Amino acid sequence: MQVTIPDEALRAALKSTLTEMLQQRDAAIMDVLAELLEEAALGSAMREGDQHDLVPATDVWQALQS
Repeated sequence: MQVTIPDEALRAALKSTLTEMLQQRDAAIMDVLAELLEEAALGSAMREGDQHDLVPATDVWQALQS
């Protein structure tokens, strides 16, 4: 028994599948780029923090409460 699929139905199915695959790949790439940017920003903040003196915890809490 042989099943035939009309050309238009096959094209639509392939187009839908390829579109979904590309969108998922793009979403994965965007997730990786977002993680890289976050890591770079954290590293930059840490380097900047290393250039300054430590602040007592009480000063931090007072600043947060005001």
